[in-house]
Amino acid sequence: MTPSHTQGPAAERNRASAARSGLPDSTARAVILTVNGDRRTVADGATIADLLRELDLDPRMIVVEHNGEILRRDASAPSPALRPGDIVELVHFVGGG
Repeated sequence: MTPSHTQGPAAERNRASAARSGLPDSTARAVILTVNGDRRTVADGATIADLLRELDLDPRMIVVEHNGEILRRDASAPSPALRPGDIVELVHFVGGG
């Protein structure tokens, strides 16, 4: 029997390497999208809220444009799922005086 490429020490090293590099685990499905002009990969099923958490951004301080539509901050509304090819623009509020 041939060992599976998703099991064993070599696969674990590959997953650990991918995690350190910020690349997705090759055994997991991923979604490629554009965030502020840069290509980014997120897990399949990720939402805008997941992306903001991954980027360590406070949603109260960000305006999100998803595929050309500015998203309203409504706590009761579900966060849109991200799909391959989506374009997300994130604008930070900056305070000053």
